[in-house]
Amino acid sequence: MKKAGPCRGISRASSHALAFSGAHAIAGGILIIVVGMFTGPSEYGDFTGIILVAHFISVVAVWPGAVVMNLVLLRLFRPRSWRRAYWRAWAAGIAALPLIWVGLMVSSHFVGRSSSVVMKLFGNWEPYFSFLGVAILCANLSIVLAWAVPPWSKSKPRAQDTVPKPK
Repeated sequence: MKKAGPCRGISRASSHALAFSGAHAIAGGILIIVVGMFTGPSEYGDFTGIILVAHFISVVAVWPGAVVMNLVLLRLFRPRSWRRAYWRAWAAGIAALPLIWVGLMVSSHFVGRSSSVVMKLFGNWEPYFSFLGVAILCANLSIVLAWAVPPWSKSKPRAQDTVPKPK
């Protein structure tokens, strides 16, 4: 029997976070390339490469928060895990794309209107930390949503997946 400790499950949580980050990076990279092919360069130049680099930097920046969120959720929902449920990582990674972009668009109206304490603490870097915090929050929200979906193994099989019993 394994001893319980404060970091028990950290390897599984980091594995879940790595699967989420990989799915998020692949889905976002494909989406950015496809959109870049259809939109083409703007009057300012081609931003597809810049957006790809920004996306992969955000994937790296969001990973530590994903580890912590998965560790907390592994502690809260012990019987449920992402083992053999790779669709959860893909669901969270794909759901993180619109959540992060919508969260960044909504939060852009509030950046720069922070309290004087926050402005004194971060100075001119406040917008960057605000956007990073929103990205981490929205990515963690997508992870929570993937954990909230009930497991497929306990659900009833679909009619087309069942084999009729021979008579």
